[in-house]
Amino acid sequence: MFFPGMKFTIESHRTPEALLSRLRSVTDLYEEGYLDIFQYSLDEDKKIDPDFKGVVRETDFKIIPRIGTFVWFGINFQLKNSFLPMIVGRLHQENSQTTVEIKMRLMWHIILFLVIWFAGTGFAFLAGLLAAITGDGIEGAVVAAGMILSGQLLMRVGFYPSAKLARQKLETLFRM
Repeated sequence: MFFPGMKFTIESHRTPEALLSRLRSVTDLYEEGYLDIFQYSLDEDKKIDPDFKGVVRETDFKIIPRIGTFVWFGINFQLKNSFLPMIVGRLHQENSQTTVEIKMRLMWHIILFLVIWFAGTGFAFLAGLLAAITGDGIEGAVVAAGMILSGQLLMRVGFYPSAKLARQKLETLFRM
């Protein structure tokens, strides 16, 4: 897969309402809109340190993990990671069992940026190869290949550790 992603399911004996209630208790809730996650919080009673932020509806949710804050010279900074997973989940109930289907992917605006990035570096790589074939040197292809590999590494190192931690938190939350 060119872009990182993850799919898994969680089985629970709890009702969908109980599971969503548990998820709301650890999520800073936002109003759904054009930029979904970037709107102002709707929570009147702010959670102390929520694990997630996003939208939790009747049968599904769209959240991203929160990665924390730190204080420096009295200023409260929120840590950022552009490659955090967008977690999209749907709940289905059959008999006394609830199944939570979860997909994790990059956010759409990050995917758009990366498509442009990899298209540009791919074009530079091909131009560098053409230059190498005509005898002008291989340096351009090597630099472009390094940028492609760096982009892939940065994307995966930013996504997978956060996705694995979010998966563990969700499994613990829904199976308890």
